[in-house]
Amino acid sequence: MNDQSETRRRSLLSLYGMWGGQDQNEVSLRDLFSLFWRRRYVIIGTVFVVMLITLAVLSQMTRLYSSTVMILVEPRVNRVVETTAVLSGLPPDFETIQTEIEVLTSHRLHRDIVKSLDLTKDPEFNVTLQEPGFVASLLDKVRGGDDVALTPDDIERITANSLDGAITVSGSGRSRVIELTAQAESPEKAAKIANAAAEVYLVSQLDAKFEATQRTVTWLNKRLEELKGQVRSSEQAVEQYRQEANLIEGRDAISATAEQLSSLNSQIVTAGTQRAEAEARLANVRAVMNSADGSVSVSEVLDNDLIQRLKEQESDIKRNMASLSQRYGPKHPQILQAQVELDDIQQKVRAEVAKIVASLEGEVAVARSRESMLVGTQRRLEGNLSSINQRQIKLRELTREGDADRVLLETFLNRFKELADQQDLQTTDSRVISEAQPPSTPSSPKTMLMLLLALVGSTGLGIGLAVIVERLDSGVHTTRDIENWTGLPVLTIVPEIKSKTAPNTSKAMQVVTSPMSRYTESYRNLLVSLNLSNVDNPPKIVAVTSSNPAEGKTVTSMSLAAAAASSGKRVLLIDCDLRRPKVHQELGVDRGPGLVEFLAGEAELETVMRTHDKFKFQYITAGSETQNVLNLIESQKFRTLLTQLKPHFGLIVIDTPPLLAVADAKVLADRCDSVVFAVRWGKTPRNTLVDGLKHLDGSAAPVAGVVMTRADMDRLSSYQYGSAYYGKAYQSYYTS
Repeated sequence: MNDQSETRRRSLLSLYGMWGGQDQNEVSLRDLFSLFWRRRYVIIGTVFVVMLITLAVLSQMTRLYSSTVMILVEPRVNRVVETTAVLSGLPPDFETIQTEIEVLTSHRLHRDIVKSLDLTKDPEFNVTLQEPGFVASLLDKVRGGDDVALTPDDIERITANSLDGAITVSGSGRSRVIELTAQAESPEKAAKIANAAAEVYLVSQLDAKFEATQRTVTWLNKRLEELKGQVRSSEQAVEQYRQEANLIEGRDAISATAEQLSSLNSQIVTAGTQRAEAEARLANVRAVMNSADGSVSVSEVLDNDLIQRLKEQESDIKRNMASLSQRYGPKHPQILQAQVELDDIQQKVRAEVAKIVASLEGEVAVARSRESMLVGTQRRLEGNLSSINQRQIKLRELTREGDADRVLLETFLNRFKELADQQDLQTTDSRVISEAQPPSTPSSPKTMLMLLLALVGSTGLGIGLAVIVERLDSGVHTTRDIENWTGLPVLTIVPEIKSKTAPNTSKAMQVVTSPMSRYTESYRNLLVSLNLSNVDNPPKIVAVTSSNPAEGKTVTSMSLAAAAASSGKRVLLIDCDLRRPKVHQELGVDRGPGLVEFLAGEAELETVMRTHDKFKFQYITAGSETQNVLNLIESQKFRTLLTQLKPHFGLIVIDTPPLLAVADAKVLADRCDSVVFAVRWGKTPRNTLVDGLKHLDGSAAPVAGVVMTRADMDRLSSYQYGSAYYGKAYQSYYTS
């Protein structure tokens, strides 16, 4: 096996993953543009269909209009009277805004909107008024059940559910503004729903406050009746005990003494209170002396006009220092001067406070002395009035209970009056800052956006389909494909003849009738390539084969023979496809006598070998049908025939059967000097090409290369760049 055959074998094994090697294909940007251009009709068709469907869908979609009302959650509270509300206002924080958004999207609020606008009579929202669609009617027929009567509440709920999808609520950035958008089939209806939603929302706030206040007033009214009874009972208990204990004023000396002792006790309590207050003021003032600003909280200091003036001066100096510190450093003369003034003022304040301390110490001493005197007097009277004191304790207890009940009654009564007045002064925590207006253009469907998305999506889909179609197209298109897949050179590319030829006229006749055509030139290239495949010993017997039928091997055999004959060589064309011969049909002659008759000994060589007047080459047709094809081809007589004819002809072309169909072609290849492998452009699959060449492994005759037949030269340029052979600039070299 020669080196060329070994190289081809390794290349083929590499395609099947049996030989280590790297794929030489590289996808470049130019390749992608080439792919898009080749499959442009797939892309354009996909875009056209998708855009057409999109337009159809858009034409069937109902136009909807959106209108927006803006609501401000008001943090300020307008107070006509200074009273505390039962239901406080809303704090202006993020959680509150989100809570109000949930309120605006609640089903209960939407039901109130339905009631307000009577939307149960609108078929757009009340689906029960709409005509049932085809699918709904079909389902009803399948179920076969009777229609269930809907209550007004059910209809209202269904309408509110439809309204849920027509209203959207969102916050406006970081502000306290809430945007409520309503969507409807008419601009006026959208604005009407949005404004009604805002109005219902504000009314719901007032209702919530009114209901809370009303509940509180009702409870207070009930509680007041209970407190009045308690106060009445407490007063009666005090009077009854006073009579039972003989503590009525003016009755006797004991009572007078009791009153005196009671008065004395009151004086003692008052003296003790005054003494405690004096001590507390003294303690506070002493504590203040350790603080620079503590005097502000002590009434004795606050009532001192001099201290107040000093404190005002101190505040002015501090503000001046704060202003200076923003412009100057801590060592600046003005700041130092201000600090000196501040220290002086503070020193004066401390001196004045010291005077107040001395005055308070005198008051404490006087209070203590008065309290001691009263206590001594009390002790003198206690022995005589111990029983009176015990009864006075009980009386005071009853009196305190009565006083407490009266205070509680007065508190509740005042709160009741406040709430009664507040019921007519309720205000909302929100307000509308921008009412909804009827829009001029629909908000849905977004025609331009949908068309743009459809265009982008269909383009991507078209490109994807183009790539899929390209991947499914496994045919041979470029010389690079063949060289990468097989390791064999492309000897020539034969263009497809698009012009109509006369009936029963072979395409090979182009070589004779149009010697300057591109078609003829391609076979001259093939002839030159064969000669250059072995310069020292150019092949004289060339077999033309292919993997499958209809790949152009017969036309290639005839055209090669015609091109060689036109160059002055003596050429012989032998049709060795004994099963399905085509040469005689292309030449327009009888099938026999031919090769079968000669090999069977039924005819002489001079009888079967004829000359064609137009092609100027000699030919041997297949002859009659036979069942013993392989034996005839493998016979010694056929081998001897080729040996005898070889010295007398410059080129012998053998048209063989397809390699994958029968084994004849492999046997014939062993009888030849070289093999030309024909593949049809765009039709022969990669695997078919590779499988066909594998059948030639081990053949004595080397495969000179591949001929790409019936190539569409215009489309070929979109597959393969950089080859001047396919360029339009070379059209002037050909006559057709």
